Amino acid sequence: MSQAQQLAAALSERRDALAQEAMALQAELVRHTAEADRLEAQVERNRRELAGYLVPDIDDETLGALERRFHYPSLLTNKAAFVAAIAAAEAERAALEADQTFIDREVLRVEAQQTLADVGPSLAEVEATKAPWDTCPRHATLIAAGFYESNPPGGFARKFSFWRQGSFLMAELEKKRVSRFSDLADLRARWQAILADYTALTHAAHDAEETLKQMDGLEARHRHLLAEPADQFKACFEALGRALVDHLLALPEDSLVEFARSDPSLASFLKKDAGLRKQVAYLREIAQVRLQPSIRTLEAEATKADGKASRIFSKLSRGRAVPATTADVQRARSYPRDKWEKRRTSLGKTRERLGGYHDYDRGSFLTTYLWWDVMTHGAHGDDLYEVRTFHERNPGWTPAAFVDPTAVGLTAAETYRDDAASAFADQLMADDPANGLFDAS
Repeated sequence: MSQAQQLAAALSERRDALAQEAMALQAELVRHTAEADRLEAQVERNRRELAGYLVPDIDDETLGALERRFHYPSLLTNKAAFVAAIAAAEAERAALEADQTFIDREVLRVEAQQTLADVGPSLAEVEATKAPWDTCPRHATLIAAGFYESNPPGGFARKFSFWRQGSFLMAELEKKRVSRFSDLADLRARWQAILADYTALTHAAHDAEETLKQMDGLEARHRHLLAEPADQFKACFEALGRALVDHLLALPEDSLVEFARSDPSLASFLKKDAGLRKQVAYLREIAQVRLQPSIRTLEAEATKADGKASRIFSKLSRGRAVPATTADVQRARSYPRDKWEKRRTSLGKTRERLGGYHDYDRGSFLTTYLWWDVMTHGAHGDDLYEVRTFHERNPGWTPAAFVDPTAVGLTAAETYRDDAASAFADQLMADDPANGLFDAS
């Protein structure tokens, strides 16, 4: 094999290796996204649980106490809208139940069903009689011209047209085994009779069907109105709870500290909310700053290697010389498989550590606390915006040095349990961009 052929083969191998690595990182990106989505759902669940804890009942006394405690004077006002909706539903239900049509609905339903049963055979018979007429184009022409009206339009030309078209129509109908007609007047009278029967029967069927629809609608509305008070009560619970949670999460940190200091359960909910949101944010940012650029670079390099290999094969197939050296072949076959594998392992461990973290009481909802360091035990993360800027503002900060203002009486050592932190940090030191792990190539 010539040097040029070896170079083309090496470039093809490089393309395949780069593409395979890009696919592996793409799979890791999918796992990061799925984990972030899962944790995002837990954020919502935790907030629903917090709402249930904060708002155990929606009686006026409870809501008034919550308004005073959390300085949120909207709960009773918001409740009033639901109370009004319940009252309106109950009033409508009472009016419906007093309506004579609703009272007689079963009788009306039976009558409508009987009408449909009676009309059905007669309507089918009339439709069978009408069908031969409907399939004759001359019949449609005579309808449009007004021939079948009780007082059809006059004039010699019009009467001649009626005579001509009517004669042809009678002949066509007789061929379809419709009984013979004595004259045009007989033709008109017979169609008028058929049309009158058809109209009466279809109207009767339509009215019966509309009655059945009306009864169904009344009963559906009644079921809805019966369920409406309970539905509104549930919606009121959820809306008031979510409104209070949103209000609480928007408060300044010093206010939250005061509330949490006197309510350990509230403090736990707030810490869990903060921790879950940080888990989601870290996973999404890692996907954005570590995975996506690497995937794009690998795909671009794979495309580049493929193009070079294709050009070499094309030239060789045309008998043209392609300059190539052993060094060129070696460079084409030189790609950092070990570094790639180490990067994937590091990414997977970081994802698992972030996704699996659940000891939220060790953290804090304050912005002076860096969840990354406690979740990853201080793994390198300066390529993440929050981690980098936090360390710039707080050089030398560690979770062990943090004093939780909501945990009155606890020391820093009691609020941070360094379980195998150094061992895990050593494992994750490979995340450091300085070691080349997050070079996208």
